[in-house]
Formats: sequence, C-alpha cells, structure tokens
Amino acid sequence: CSTSEDMQLPHAIEFKPDGTRMFITTNKDHSGNPGVAVYQFKLTTAWDTSTLDCEKIYEVDITGSDNEDQVRTITFKPDGTRMFVGGKDQDQIREYILTTPFDLRSGVTLGSLSASLASSSDGGMRNIQLHSDGTILYVAGDGNNNMHKYTLSTPWDITTISSTSTEYDLGDRVSGMRGFIFTANFTKLFVTNDIDSSGANTIFEYSLD
Repeated sequence: CSTSEDMQLPHAIEFKPDGTRMFITTNKDHSGNPGVAVYQFKLTTAWDTSTLDCEKIYEVDITGSDNEDQVRTITFKPDGTRMFVGGKDQDQIREYILTTPFDLRSGVTLGSLSASLASSSDGGMRNIQLHSDGTILYVAGDGNNNMHKYTLSTPWDITTISSTSTEYDLGDRVSGMRGFIFTANFTKLFVTNDIDSSGANTIFEYSLD
C-alpha cells in the first residue's frame, strides 16, 4: 500500500471520529489491480491530510458476484465495528464487521447484504448516511436528485431496511447530485451539485425542522 498509488476516481470519504484515520472509496481499476476498494490512511497529526500514510487497500465485492464497478458510499457505525459500503450499479449496501474498530488491516469479516434500494424514479446511489442510533437510513442517487429516508426495524441491521421510503424533494436547483452529509444533530443538510458547467459546482445548505 503506497500513499502515492493511483486511485481510480475516488468517491466517498469518511474519517475516524478522532481524525487519525481516513477512508476513501474508489472505482474499479479495469486493469484489475486493485479492484473496487476502500483505501485506509492513517494521519500522524489528526485532521492534517499532509501527514497521511496509506495503511491498507481493502478490496470489496458488494454482492459477491463482482458486478459493481463503483463504490460510491461509505459510512461506519459510531463505535467503528461496522462498515457499510454501497455501489451505483446494484444499489445495494454491504456490511463489513471489524474486529478492531476503524481498522481494515485484519479481522474483517463479511456481514449482511441489503436488498436493492433502487426505485422506478431513482438509482445509482451517490451517498448513504445512517442516523446515530441506526434506525434511519438516508440515500440519494442519480435518478431524481431527491433524498430518500428508510427505516430499520432492527438498529444497524441492513436486512431490516423498509421496502419503501419517504422521499424529500430538494428542489430544481439540484440537478446533478454528487453527495450529501447531515450535521451530527441532523439539523442541517449539505448537498453537492455538479452540472458539468464551468463555475457551476455548488454546495447547497438546507435547514431541517
């Protein structure tokens, strides 16, 4: 694992809460080395990316059929013992169980696989975020640039995600959803927008009731 090793179109980014580790998801390198993966970096100085060093390239196969070319989403359970990744092609989420919290170097086992979260109006997931209590999942994709809210009947168990979602219209100003994040208390939402026009890449802020 080399810090200078090329990543194929990095997508999602996630940090360990103390800022000493960073995780980035990537596309598949079609030469086969590496495949769809999560890159793990350590930061010698917390939150200072100039001090990062690559620790592990952890290849993932979300469905077990090697049919996902882009891992666009990543999120962790707050205690770091569960990692959840999702891809654009199958719109499914895979759980990985971590023996050592926030560390992919050893002791990682395959967990559950969710049902497809694609709908007739939306797909190609761009990001996911789980509520801190594990009972709510937010998903957004390429299809209609809206936000979808699912419930989990068992916290953190992605096999219990509801079969239908509540959909929230983000308005006409979002035409090229690329990602989103809620603040820790879920009072604000930030959405990135890309419409392939110079100077048009924008972050929109929403206040939530």
